[in-house]
Parts: sequence; C-alpha cells; structure tokens
Amino acid sequence: MAGRDFLIFVIRRFINAIITLLLLLLLMFVLVHAIYTTPLALARLYAGPHPTMAQLETIVKEYHLDAPLYVQFINYLINVFSGNLGYDPIYKEPEAYIIMHYLPITLTFMIPAVIITVLLGTYLAPLPQRIGISGLITSLGHSTYLPGPHRRTS
Repeated sequence: MAGRDFLIFVIRRFINAIITLLLLLLLMFVLVHAIYTTPLALARLYAGPHPTMAQLETIVKEYHLDAPLYVQFINYLINVFSGNLGYDPIYKEPEAYIIMHYLPITLTFMIPAVIITVLLGTYLAPLPQRIGISGLITSLGHSTYLPGPHRRTS
C-alpha cells in the first residue's frame, strides 16, 4: 500500500513538473512576443546589430515569424524538446554549445551553495525560532517583518 501511494505521489509530481514547464515556456513565448510585436522586430533580435532589410526578411521566412502565433509556439515547443535551442547571433554558435561552455563555471558556484544551504538548513531547522542566526534568517524570510512605506493620513 505504501509503495502504491509513493508511486502515485511521484506520478503527480511528474505531471505537475511538466505542466509547470509548459506554462513557463508559454510565459517566455508571450513575453518575447509582447516586447517584439512585429515579425521584423523579432527578426531584428535574431539578426544582431545593424541588419539590412533583406537579412530581416530572410530571417522572418527562415524562422516562420510571419506564421500565426499558435504555429510559432508549437514550433518553439518542438525545437525546445528536441534540443534545438536556437542560434546565437552574437557568438555565432548554437545556444546549446554556449550553455555547455558555461555550465562548469555555473556548477562551480552552484554545488557549494547547495551544500552550504542543506547543511545550514539541517542544522538550523530544529533550533528555536528566536535564537541567534536562526531567528534572523526566519525574520528575513518573512516579508511581513520588513517595514513598508507609510502614508500620512492628515
């Protein structure tokens, strides 16, 4: 019985993770299209500095930026899930190569930070809330303790 409950828990978490990922991708897509409202403006983002009109029109056709938004989003999802993250116009390399280049540097900072966080959290969690650093961390973690702007009502 406990194994079945755990399996249901894992399946629910996986489904929630997929839904969250899809919503995040949708949000990013909508934000980019809210900032760059026309296909030419979006093509200018891909083209880099000082593109010609012919370059912009080529990019619009190549990336199907003149297609309806739902078609662009479906193409975006297909590319993301197939590992095609795009081409960087500044570095002139695929985005996946750039990510892999900077990943070791990122992990150099991230892994020690996670280890320190887990150790501090494990040590400080059982302490009473108002003792030393534990109380400070708890207080800073709650926005209700931070003073907000006050208005005069006179």
